[in-house]
This record gives sequence, structure tokens and C-alpha cells, in this order.
Amino acid sequence: MASEWAAIVIGINYYPEYTTLKPLTAAAEDAEKIAQQLEQYGYRPFRAQFLPRTLNPKGESKIDRQGAVKVQELREAIANLFNPPPPNPSPETALFFFSGHGWCRTVAGKEEVFLATSDVLPEAEIYGIPLSWLGEQLQISQTKRVVVWLDCCYSGELLNFIPTDKDYCFITATRSYETGVEIPHRQGLLTQALLAGLNPENDADGIVNSHKLADFIISRMPDTAQRPLIANSTRAILLTTKFSQKSFQDKCPYRSLSYFKETKEDAEVFYGRSALTRQLIKQVTDKHRLIAVLGASGSGKSSLLRAGLLYQLKLGQDIPGSDRWAYITPFTPKESPVNSLQEALALSLPNLSDPETTSTPPLTPPREQGGERLRQQMRGGLGTVLQQSENRYIAHVIGEGLKALNTPVILIIDQFEECFTMCDDSQRQEFFDCLRELIDCTDNLYIFIGMRSDFRGRWREYPKFASRIHKPYINVEHLNRQEIEEAITKPADWVGLGIEGRLKQQLINDVEDYPGSLPLLQYTLTELWRESKNQGDEVLSLKTYEDLGGVEGTLQKRADAVYESLSATEKTVARRIFLELTQMGETTDVRRRVRLGELVNSHHSLELLQQVSEKLADKDARLITKTDEPDSQDVILDVVHEALIRHWQMLRGWKEEYKLGIAIERQIEAEAQEWERNEKKPGFLRKDDRLAVAEAYLTRFGDWQMLNGVAEEYIQESQELRNRLEREEKERQQEKLAAARRQNRVVTLFSMGLAGVAIFAGYQWWNAQNKAKEATQQTTIALAQSSETALLSDRQLEAMIAATQSGRQILGRPIKNANLEQEANQQAILALQRGIYNTQERNRLEGHSEAVYSVAFSPDGKTIASASLDKTVKVWDAATAKEITTFKGHSDAVYSVAFSPDGKTIASASLDKTVKVWDAATAKEITTFKGHSSGVNSVAFSPDGKTIASASFDNTVKVWQYLNNLDDLIVYSCNRLRGYLQSNPNVSDKHLCDGVGTKSD
Repeated sequence: MASEWAAIVIGINYYPEYTTLKPLTAAAEDAEKIAQQLEQYGYRPFRAQFLPRTLNPKGESKIDRQGAVKVQELREAIANLFNPPPPNPSPETALFFFSGHGWCRTVAGKEEVFLATSDVLPEAEIYGIPLSWLGEQLQISQTKRVVVWLDCCYSGELLNFIPTDKDYCFITATRSYETGVEIPHRQGLLTQALLAGLNPENDADGIVNSHKLADFIISRMPDTAQRPLIANSTRAILLTTKFSQKSFQDKCPYRSLSYFKETKEDAEVFYGRSALTRQLIKQVTDKHRLIAVLGASGSGKSSLLRAGLLYQLKLGQDIPGSDRWAYITPFTPKESPVNSLQEALALSLPNLSDPETTSTPPLTPPREQGGERLRQQMRGGLGTVLQQSENRYIAHVIGEGLKALNTPVILIIDQFEECFTMCDDSQRQEFFDCLRELIDCTDNLYIFIGMRSDFRGRWREYPKFASRIHKPYINVEHLNRQEIEEAITKPADWVGLGIEGRLKQQLINDVEDYPGSLPLLQYTLTELWRESKNQGDEVLSLKTYEDLGGVEGTLQKRADAVYESLSATEKTVARRIFLELTQMGETTDVRRRVRLGELVNSHHSLELLQQVSEKLADKDARLITKTDEPDSQDVILDVVHEALIRHWQMLRGWKEEYKLGIAIERQIEAEAQEWERNEKKPGFLRKDDRLAVAEAYLTRFGDWQMLNGVAEEYIQESQELRNRLEREEKERQQEKLAAARRQNRVVTLFSMGLAGVAIFAGYQWWNAQNKAKEATQQTTIALAQSSETALLSDRQLEAMIAATQSGRQILGRPIKNANLEQEANQQAILALQRGIYNTQERNRLEGHSEAVYSVAFSPDGKTIASASLDKTVKVWDAATAKEITTFKGHSDAVYSVAFSPDGKTIASASLDKTVKVWDAATAKEITTFKGHSSGVNSVAFSPDGKTIASASFDNTVKVWQYLNNLDDLIVYSCNRLRGYLQSNPNVSDKHLCDGVGTKSD
């Protein structure tokens, strides 16, 4: 086969006395060890041959330690390895190892180095295989990669025969004029180093290539009696790995909800994105230095950047030398993206800014004072530098450190949307400025950004940064049928797993029209593999797939089962964890990381949180992930994938139920954090209406136990401050009243007598009226607080209603309790002001049973059409918000809706692959356009209403003729009928179309 990897391993101990060469004691064993290393760890399986050869009891070939190797035998073996005769194809990689005697002799007046065989005869000038002949074989070979390792005397002569048209790895035990050293019954010095260097268990990545092997040997043999020589091509040759194909047997080839990492273990089973991987690599070869990779959630961006781009670059096969570049560990921005960048740089390049370890002297900053300060910081390394505020200069220092590496540097920032969902404006701007400065001040840094495509519009807010991003962006689209099949079957083939043909087709059909479903596909395949192992099956079956619930049902069932296995207390904690790991968005909810220690509160101890999070992260559950930290307080939790947030119905129900509380909770926790940062000063506590909102939240959602411990303390302290202030105010009022009484003691008994009866009666009336009005004022305050709560929960119309009710309660109803009246007035006014100035919502149309994807106004603005996942189109009265009619006819979700220019017709686009046209007044279906091979996601009328355009997930836009004018319809009809009328003598009205225009179809 053309992709074959072949090796010939030679180890000659036997040299008869007539050869004048001493017999060796370790050469055959050295060859045997090298062969075993290649067999166990070969990056691809080597087809190895041995000389001298014998057979073991099983009939397998092995080295004959006392056998002889003849000149002709070795010559034929070398020729067949590098230049096999037709029709045999050349191997992709050919490896030749020789351990034995080498000698230098003069033949025909020319000095020549030979690989000595067992039958050399100096008297007849037969010395073995000339290295010059071996060099010719290497030069003319069609093999892509040649590997030659010679553990013999004078072997450095090989480096005079380096090929010019292929990748190579030449390693020799000695220089061309140097004899080797053999310690009897001990491995050769070079072979010792080769065996240790080839062992992938000693490599951090688990992969050894020719460059790594060379570095290892140089470091291992700096002062040995014999000096090895090494020559490598710029492009590395892959040699060994601890992830050989054999190591994958009985392992799951799918990755559930996790992304594929930049390891061979993951890359070998990562399929369907080879074209995009090549496109990303081309961005580097074309010197584009800030590249955006955009796609929907679940499209596979993270896996593409890691198992695709990063893995291939580290292999060094597509770009020669890229295996020796500098790679910064991929990171996500989180709450503080500059700090995240700092951590990634410090982890991958810890000595980047250390003047003692870089090739450039410390920089001279623009200001002498600041320069000295930064020089002091640099002595502490990168972490110290990045903590300072001189952001532009920090980027400059980092950039100088990167340039000093004298090699390309690859930086991958994944989930870049976190810049918009998890950090504030100042941190975001600081990060964008830092990245922009890094691009501007370096020429060797390549930054790849992975981001959800629905955040692309946010870049317009940062034009300076956006202008640096290369266009066009790399868009990660949904896999086509062939790519989906590869993602299903190729990993299974790699581990020897069978898949029923019916199952394969059903999976492809279920995923093809389901954008963002790749995580669900991987999760379902993982569960299928798990079930097949439990049942002892070697083939994944359609029945098991159906029992699991299909692509959508598998995750749902597993998540439900994990949750139901928890105790009642654990369920409350689990619900809280999942809600805390969800960031509510305007259109789509996203993941949110939290630190375990920050969840501790009066209900949930750290031990309980650890217990529940362990169960959720268990290998048999895998609903969340946990970082491995020495202190459990610092453990970071994350959902295993956003697919869980989108598709788990139980979590969606919790989100719906808690949507009124989550905004208030997050606001309270943010304020509590600010209060704690400011030494818990009373001035940062909640007061008045804001405290009332917090108390209303606790009344409604207290039993959900969502607030963290700091927030609980924050509210408690706020309440204690209010109570203390109320007590102090009451004491002041009582003191004032006592003083007034003392001043008015001198009154006449006569006046008291006359007024007594009247005062008593008046007081009884006043007291009754005032109590009623006080109740009204209390209602006013409660309504104002209710308005604030609704506004914080983004229920704008409800907020306006409550604020208006609050204001009307107080109008014309003054009371004598000045404090209560003032508070009620202030609350009502504040509620109305906030309601008016913060409410953009004018009305709300409710009636669809599932998410609404598209809306359109009629041309006259009097009606609204809406399209929904519930497979219907509804038409509403724009003024009253009442439903007028419902169009039913689509068999799948409706994604788009549009009015014709005259408002008489509505077009709808659906995942059922059709476009339907409806009469807007009667709701009757006029026609259906069929032709798309995948779901239709957008539809639009032309300005004259005679043409409809539709866009589909099948990567096409189709244009349809639509006639809605009587004249056009008659002309169109007559053009179709004219031939029939003229040719058929039995037609009664042969002149039906006379005088009608002849517009073309």
C-alpha cells in the first residue's frame, strides 16, 4: 500500500575470523530492541524485516543473534526498502537501522566507508555495502520520508549523501573519521540514546518526531567518547507515539459533550473538518495574524481549533518546522480576559519576560521613572508585569519577549463571546487594546479567535480592534451528509467497532437538518458505545438508538436519570448549580463558570457542594466539569457543553420559573461583592426601595436557596441598618413629642373642659380616616416595590402597570403622618419615573406554544405576522394584540415570515423544506414551493410582489415566480393553453385567448 511504513533492522554479531573483524556481543540485541520499540510505539504500524533472521515457535520473524548477513542479502534488502521493483509501491516512510561493524577502506585509489557484512573478504576487496551506494538509493527513492540510523564506526560519512527532494532523518554513532566504542554485552551508546529518545512515555505530548529525537540525543550524549552526528529535514518525521492504533482498542472513539483536544488520542478520531483545517493552516502560511473562526454553538469550533489546527501545526507536517514553534495553551476570556491571557502566557512561556532568560536586554521604557519601575517588575517575571496598569507598555514588553523567541507563536482564544457575556466594558476594552497592541508590535504572533457567530455584530462597537481581524472570517457551517458519515463511521473503524447500516442512515437523517447538533451526536454515539459494551455487542444497533431516545432524547434521559438519583437536599443543590452555570441572554442562554467556594451559603456547605458536584461530574454522568485545584474553594465548575443548557427540558423549566429572580439575584450578588471589596462599609448597603426589592425576592424565591453567603450577609446587614435607623428615628420623634408636651403643660382647666368632648369625637373620626389612608399608603409603597421588582426582571409592561396603580392610589388622599406620606409619594414617583424611562415594550402577543423565530409588520402597520417552532404562523391585530387567525399546514418549525408589498399575501419558510404562500385575509394556503433539500430559514418578497426569494440550510438561495395580478395570471394561463386550444378541434371556445398578450413563461 502507498501509505505503508516499512523498516529494515540489521544487527550483526557474527564476523568470522577470516574477515579480520572482531565478533560483536550487543549489535543483534540492539537491533532487536529497536524493532520492539517501533512495533510497540510506531506512529503508524511498521512492516519490519530483520537481518539476520530466524523464526520463533509461532512462525514469527525475529533477529538471529548468531546468524550471518551476506553482502548480496543486505544489498537486496536495502534496494527493496527504498526502491521496490514494480508493481510494488514505495512506502510512505522507510526506516533503515544498522548495528555492526563499519570500516573505511581505499578502493581503486578512493577512500570509502562500508557497512561490513559477515562475508567480507579483505583479500578480495569485498568490504560490504558502500555508503555511497546507499546514498544513491536514498537519492533516487520515491519514498516521501527516509530514516537512516547507523550505529557503527565511520558512519558520519552518511551525511555526505543527504537527499534534496524528500524529508529525512540521519543519525550516526560517530563522525566520518571516528571509530565507535563497544562495551561487551552492553548496548551501543547511540542505541541506548535512541531507545530512550524513541519512548513516547517520556514525552509530554506522547509523540516523538525526528526533531525531538535529535534534541534528546544531543542532550543525552554531550560528552561521550564518540560524538553522534544528526541531520534532519525542516519538516519533522513522525516516529513513535503512546497512542498507537492498538492502544485505542476497547476505548470509546467518541467524545460525548467534550470538545476534541490537541492530542493524538483525540485527533485520530476527529473527522469531518479536514477542509476547514487546511483553510486555517493556509491563514498562517499567508501571514494573516488575527483570524476569527465563527460558528453557531455546537458547530465544533473548539474541536476544530484544537484537534484540527493546533494538532496539525504541532505535528509539523503541513508547514515544515511548525513542530518547533511556540504554542500558548488555548484559553477562554472568563471574567477578566487580561488575567486569563496572563495565566496562559505564564503557563506556556514562564520565562517570557525574564531578562536573564531572553536573548534581549531589558527594555528602556519611554519615561525614566516608569521604566525603572517596570524593569523591577520584569525581574519578577510576566505575572508581575501584567498586574500593572500601563497596558500599552505591558503589551509592548510581552511583544518584545515574543519576538525574542525568534519563532512563530500561536495563540488560540476560544469562546471569545465571554468578552461580551462575562466581563464589564472596561475589562473588555482593556483586553481588545492589549490584543491590538500585540498584533501591531510583533510580526511572529498569530492569534486565532473562536466565537459564536451571533456575537459578530458586537465587534462594530470596537472598530479599532475589528479592523485588525482578517476578512473574510472563517465560518464553521453545519456538516454535510458526507462529513456527518465520516464523523460517525471513521472513529468506529479506528477501534474496530461496527455500525448497522440502518443506524448510520438514521443518524445522518436526524442530524443533517439540525444545526448545532454535533455535541448531541457525539453524546448519543458515546451512549450507544456504552450500551453496546454493557450488552457485549460489537456493533452499534438501531434498536439501542431508538431505546435511548434518538439524538434529542438520549441527553434528556441521561440528565433526568442523574438528577432523579439524588436525594431531595442534593436536588436543590443540583438545581442551583445548573442555574448558576447559566448566563441568561437576550436571544440565547450561554454557559457561565463559577468557583465552588463562592456558592457556599447558609444552606449549602462546602462539603455538600463538593458532594453534589462530584456526582454531576462523575464519569458516568458528565453533566458538568470541575477543575483540579489543591484547594476545593478554588475549584471551577462549568457545564460540559451549552447543548445541556439548550436541550435539557428540566433545566429549561427551571430557567423559565426563575427568570424573574435571576436578574435580581445576580444584581444583589454583584452589589455584595462590591460591598465586601470596600471593607463592608454601611454606605454600600441596600436601603429603602432597593432593600424592599431584595426582600420581595426572598419572599418569592428564598426557598430556592440561590444567594451566596456574601449576598445573604449583605441583605441581613442592610436590614439591620434599616431597623437601627428606624429605631433611632422613632426615639427622635418620641423625644420631640416629650419636649412639646413639656412646653404645653400650662393650659386652663376651663379650656380643657370645653374642648374635651369635641376633641374626643373629632379624634375618633380622624383616627379612623387616617388608618384607612395609612393602609392606602402602604399599598402604594408595596405597588411601587412590585414595579421595581418587575422592572429588574425585564417585565416592562407589568412594571408600568404596578407603577401607575401606585400613583393613582395616592392622588388626592393626603394624611397627617408626614413620614409615611412622604415615603409613599417618593416611592410612587420613583416607580413611575423608572417605569416610563426604562420601558420600551409597548405590547405583548402571547399565543404560540413554542419559541417565536420571526415577525413581520404588514405594509399598513395594522397587523403582525409571527412564525414559530410550533409549526404555525399567527396573524395579530397590532393595536389590540388580539390574535386574528392561525395558519396551519407546515409539518415542521416555521423559521421566517414575510408580507407581500400589497399586504394581501403572506409567505412562510419552514424546516419542512418548503415555502408556503397564504391569503392574509382568509388564511387559506395558495401554493407551496418545493425544491430545497434542507430546511428553509428565510423568505422575502421582491418590491413588485411578483418574485419570492428563499434561503436554506442546503447552502442555496432559490427564486420563485409568484403572480398575484389578474392580468398577469390570465396571460400566464393563456400562454399555457394556446397550443392546446389551437390543436384540439373539440374545444368549444377556441378563441378564448385571442388578443391576450404573449408574455413568456
